[in-house]
Amino acid sequence: MHVYLLSHVRKLEDDAIEPKIIGIYSSLDVVNITIEKYKKIVGFKDYPDDFVVKKYEVIPQDGKELLTNDTVYFLQHEYSVDEGGIIYDYFTNIDIYAAYDDAEEEMNELIKDEVYPKSLDGLYAPYGFTIGKCILDEDGWTEGFLITTVHET
Repeated sequence: MHVYLLSHVRKLEDDAIEPKIIGIYSSLDVVNITIEKYKKIVGFKDYPDDFVVKKYEVIPQDGKELLTNDTVYFLQHEYSVDEGGIIYDYFTNIDIYAAYDDAEEEMNELIKDEVYPKSLDGLYAPYGFTIGKCILDEDGWTEGFLITTVHET
């Protein structure tokens, strides 16, 4: 089964980005309806071209081809790097699973892999990996956002 991860990725200065995961959806039709809805919300409406959709094949549980309910589990890795007093966060979206146990098993294998840097002590656990429980077609980021600019003096 395919699902679609919808996020809003605003580009900032110095090639930095500000990602917001909106949700995981069962079809492109639902994604397009959601994007149109978000284009009217504070912050999102100022960056209407920054929506990103990525298609995933849900990793099935025990060889089952279909989801047994409308819940999926999203495995992500995040780590931070302190560069001259500025902390930069880096995200990797790994995969989407039908069962929490399968996502956790994959996470436990990836923890051993040096490809995924460890986060700053205690910032993200375990070792920067998170498993998010998502209800299909449910918006996860329901509020808008304000644009703020920080100027150093």
